[in-house]
Amino acid sequence: MRSIAMLICVFVTAAVTGAADTPGVLRQVLVMTESEDDKPLNDSFELWDTFCRLKPSPGSGNPHCSITAVTISWLQGRTDWLNRSHVFAWRHDAKSIVEIQPGIFSVQFNGRLSSCSGLDAVIRMDESLVKVIDVSGIMRSGTQCQSVNVFKLDTRTESRKIPPIWNPNYRPTP
Repeated sequence: MRSIAMLICVFVTAAVTGAADTPGVLRQVLVMTESEDDKPLNDSFELWDTFCRLKPSPGSGNPHCSITAVTISWLQGRTDWLNRSHVFAWRHDAKSIVEIQPGIFSVQFNGRLSSCSGLDAVIRMDESLVKVIDVSGIMRSGTQCQSVNVFKLDTRTESRKIPPIWNPNYRPTP
């Protein structure tokens, strides 16, 4: 358990400190808060491992963007075996990237588990297109896409304490 938590810390630290220095390229892990149907989710958050080329460049081709979203969630306040962190990974690839204003990009991604759950994100960069100013996203969820999830860049939380990560394949040895 301890090594998995350390791996996540190393992954986040290395990716966050290795921010892009190429204009129009976003290569960073972002910690995102989440709310569902206007209710903040205090027992989960997401890490978005992003790789985006937001503008065309010679030799690199057309703009593209992908996010590997890792959801870490738990049932807060539980003391039984359910008080474990659950980890889910989702891959989002851009369907379209549009610069709606200088440095502000609207990116439409594919969804999670259903055709109506596409992720729509807005990425705001500084005027040199090197530093992320803000990222937010919205996505439908639920079996019939009846819920709305909103993701926002977490700029206020220095670190996250999570319960031990649950291993669904754990088999105690006799």
